[in-house]
Amino acid sequence: MLSILLWLAQAVQANPAQALPRPCLYPAYGDATITVAATGRQETYAMFGPPGRPAPAPLLVLFHEFNSSHEANLNPQLWDGYDIIDRAVDRGWYVVLHDGGHASLCSTGENHSTYGNEDFQRHTEAVIEDVMCRFPIDKNRVYGYGFSMGGGEVLSYAARHRNPASNHGFFAAVVNHSGYFPINQRMSFMKPVDDCASIPDCMYNDNSYCDDAFQWRRADIMDLEPIDCPSNTWNGNAWPPEVDEVRYWTSQIHNLARTPIRTYRAIDETNDCMIPGNDLWQDFLLSAYGSTPLIDEYVFDCVSDPACPITSVMPDCVLGQGGFNPKHQWDAVCADRALDWLDGHTRSSTMDAVNSATGITLVAEDEVRFYHYSVVRTDPGDFGRLVTFRPQVNAIGFLNPNPSFGVGPHNLERIRIFAASPWSLLDVTDTINPVLLNTNYDVTMQVKGYATQPSDVLKNGMTQPFGTVWTYDSTKNQVEFDTTSGANNWEIIP
Repeated sequence: MLSILLWLAQAVQANPAQALPRPCLYPAYGDATITVAATGRQETYAMFGPPGRPAPAPLLVLFHEFNSSHEANLNPQLWDGYDIIDRAVDRGWYVVLHDGGHASLCSTGENHSTYGNEDFQRHTEAVIEDVMCRFPIDKNRVYGYGFSMGGGEVLSYAARHRNPASNHGFFAAVVNHSGYFPINQRMSFMKPVDDCASIPDCMYNDNSYCDDAFQWRRADIMDLEPIDCPSNTWNGNAWPPEVDEVRYWTSQIHNLARTPIRTYRAIDETNDCMIPGNDLWQDFLLSAYGSTPLIDEYVFDCVSDPACPITSVMPDCVLGQGGFNPKHQWDAVCADRALDWLDGHTRSSTMDAVNSATGITLVAEDEVRFYHYSVVRTDPGDFGRLVTFRPQVNAIGFLNPNPSFGVGPHNLERIRIFAASPWSLLDVTDTINPVLLNTNYDVTMQVKGYATQPSDVLKNGMTQPFGTVWTYDSTKNQVEFDTTSGANNWEIIP
């Protein structure tokens, strides 16, 4: 505890220019500045929490809006979102507000916008990891909450961070408040496909993504076909794009199919380009996975909602500190309502939803764990696609590839299954129903979790020779074998 207090004191002393006045309601722990190893640049975040620093406690990660910064949002006279911090701290939660690499991308520091690009991902990871190291966080209750651009960012970050064992933040639930606009769709509005000249400086990592289509695609939850429409078209016939213009198998929204997401927007939302954007990904999930209670759009009007008494829950409605207007801004949502919803979800309940699913589709990158799986791709310039199903007890099936229709698994050199971990799908000790893998294509399969070498591995009921067909690595507790095309059942006998 003493080390935390000393660190906080040093952080504030080291950054006197950033010690802006806070609203009187939330106890400010202070700012911290870290150097992000992946980019070599600095990232400053503000940390808040209840007196006494209880252990363990939930963590709320806030993602701010376009053309703003963590620093600007610390000024109560300029920011209308401080109520969410007050209310979370009142509950005993920790809250972190960060930039996500925004200011460091621009020489002027004016256009604080990175959407979901790689620098944003790396800086957000570094902040959450630093907070996890310094504060007693309940990893079962880490939540993401983003407003406007931050709504799109929190979805992008969550879609790429579904490792329940990571210190980078496995969000048990996500609030997308008045956010999400498809950035590759925005790209098609703003420039010809082969010309980046009209993109504002720094908006997308100093335009460096223009030569790498994969960078654009991995920054967003939706992979959309370009649409030919005027550069300033936000509504009308050209917008929103139809669902059949979504590249189904390369959209990272698949990774969030079992994640609780709640989208809020004001009844009289002024930024109407956000509405069809949200309709797009929600319709996509509903059509791909069926009706699910984990997707919930709540249209909110503070003034008329009796559950949000203006004088007690949202004092800025009266005081005018946020310039209250129930449209496109932070205080269009009752903070307690959003926090109540988040509080109803945990990492364990989200993983239970994953495990109870009949199958899962993952759009993945190299060596990044998604739930129970990680992959290595054949081509690093494209996503790896993994499609599973549950044929029977203690078994995982992998959907057959169909290149003619572009469905099923794609761009996979290796699949790793994390079998004996918390929330696991498989029981590696079961001798009655040993682990069964149903495959139909060429890939290296690795199954982690075997503390001792299995007694046998069967392919279609036939014993396979150890050392040639299959191997065991005791340092990794891992069984490995190469599958082949054609329907094959692999059993791993404990």
